[in-house]
Amino acid sequence: MESNNKKGFDMEAGISNQLYPMMQEPPQLRWAFIRKVYIILAMQLLLTVGVAATVVFVPPIPRFILHTTPGLAIYIVSLILTLIRMSFFLLVLLSIFCLYGFYLFGFFFCRIISVIFY
Repeated sequence: MESNNKKGFDMEAGISNQLYPMMQEPPQLRWAFIRKVYIILAMQLLLTVGVAATVVFVPPIPRFILHTTPGLAIYIVSLILTLIRMSFFLLVLLSIFCLYGFYLFGFFFCRIISVIFY
């Protein structure tokens, strides 16, 4: 029986130069997927910042959220809807989840701005 400890063989490096032993796709495909995921995350973050900035810097929106009963009701409903996890119509629910998340983020900053400046 021949030993695998021949000169030039590194057991920790693996047998091939692939990242994973059973990897069939080219590494370029993997990096393209990773780029797409990061682009989607960056766009979602930019949209969140845009909606939050609108909620904070347009004066009627914080007034509605902070000083009216319907504003509080919308906040509570959006909080409950973000906690519901369902797999039916995943894309629609994900979109609704993101929109409510944007609203909650804006509400959070309305509260901070009202505490700091008012």
